[in-house]
Amino acid sequence: MAQYFEPATDTDANFANSVSGQTNSFFLPSVYSKKVLNFFRKASVVEAITNTDYAGEISAYGDSVKIIKEPVISVSDYTRGSDTTDTKLTDQEITLVVDSAKAFKFIVDDIETNMSHVNFKEVASSSAAYALKDSYDAAVLATMFAGVSASSPDHIIGADAAAGTGGVAKLQLLSTY
Repeated sequence: MAQYFEPATDTDANFANSVSGQTNSFFLPSVYSKKVLNFFRKASVVEAITNTDYAGEISAYGDSVKIIKEPVISVSDYTRGSDTTDTKLTDQEITLVVDSAKAFKFIVDDIETNMSHVNFKEVASSSAAYALKDSYDAAVLATMFAGVSASSPDHIIGADAAAGTGGVAKLQLLSTY
């Protein structure tokens, strides 16, 4: 896109009417950047404190994965010549159910695809990925804060199986997102 200036109104342009010998004395081209101005993106908090090890075993909404929990082994003092207490191993499991999903959709016009100097599909995909991550953060943190007990002195969200306390199970919390 170019801008044209009237000689009577614009005397300070690059090719103003005071410049002689210019055949295009009133033409100022617009320059378009090949870079896209991205909006400020927050860092994901939940990504650092959640487990995504089982994502490869899940292929669709509604799937479930049975996960064997690590056994809790008791440790006791050892006295030479005495018997030690053995721990019976159990194969406790927890089921991870995919019961929520997010989606996005965008359309890139053919004209934009063919004529633009910016790859709109790449830019839109990056923006959608960020929006999904931001939504994941908000949902997990909201669920975590909803699970905090006001009567608990330490405001414990979940507890290890060995502690025997209630609360939101950590894997159940993550299975909803």
